[in-house]
Amino acid sequence: MSVAFSKALNRSVTGHMNDFVYHAKCCFSEGGLLPEGCAQRLNQIPLLDRDFIYPREGFQSLGL
Repeated sequence: MSVAFSKALNRSVTGHMNDFVYHAKCCFSEGGLLPEGCAQRLNQIPLLDRDFIYPREGFQSLGL
């Protein structure tokens, strides 16, 4: 298995990723959620500097 590193777009992207890691750890350790439940919970956290859009809406707007 290989690992690749890249630069983040800006500091807010890094901050959002850190927030998601923190919330995911809480979902698994304190909430006892399965990965599917944790993913649903993470999709309900709005991105504050992106006009309060949710992660799912942000990815859908990319058109991928």
